[in-house]
Amino acid sequence: MGQQFKEGAVSSASLTDSFSEGNCDRMSAPIIGAPPTFNAHLSDFCRAAGDQNTFAMISGSKLTLQHDTFVGYGATVFDIQCHDASCGTNPIPAVSFEDNIVLGYVNSKYNSGQAPGLFFFGSLMSSSNFIARDHNEVFGTRNDGCPSTGYSGEFCSDPLFVTEPTFVSEASLDHFNFNLSIGSPARNAGVVIHGQTNDYSGNPWQTPPSVGASEHQ
Repeated sequence: MGQQFKEGAVSSASLTDSFSEGNCDRMSAPIIGAPPTFNAHLSDFCRAAGDQNTFAMISGSKLTLQHDTFVGYGATVFDIQCHDASCGTNPIPAVSFEDNIVLGYVNSKYNSGQAPGLFFFGSLMSSSNFIARDHNEVFGTRNDGCPSTGYSGEFCSDPLFVTEPTFVSEASLDHFNFNLSIGSPARNAGVVIHGQTNDYSGNPWQTPPSVGASEHQ
């Protein structure tokens, strides 16, 4: 119903080798196997603007996003805010964004049919807070700088997952398969990151690794 990952006012947060699917209106529709009344008392779909991932930073805090796969139609994929006015003072918050895949979907019944925005920075935060941003694959989002983002090793193309359904209804993404197909441009397109040894399924990263949460097999 919104915000698949949410972090609030801590000194550091790390999200690695993870998969996140942001279809915040999903529970407004029937789900196979669930009683027809499962959502009778639900109403706040796409809560808090429907942003997929929200992070609240404080002075000196560090946010690390590496080898993750994010898909969905949330209004914004990454909403990065300052928790309070002291956030912008030294040491300033730092964001590392490396070896990730972001695939945006359009839901014609949500967010005026717009593709999701890639980043939204609240007051006191901006792209200048990146201490590392490289080797990411971005496709189907707004305000992403594509076709060329300007960041090293970062590219804009369809990741070509094994199962990458077309969105026609809320159930469309239920059987999404985020493993990389043979023709995926994400294969071996990443950069080796110290301490990152295994993917989402426990498979070892190759050299160079693929981007996203899953190494190709």
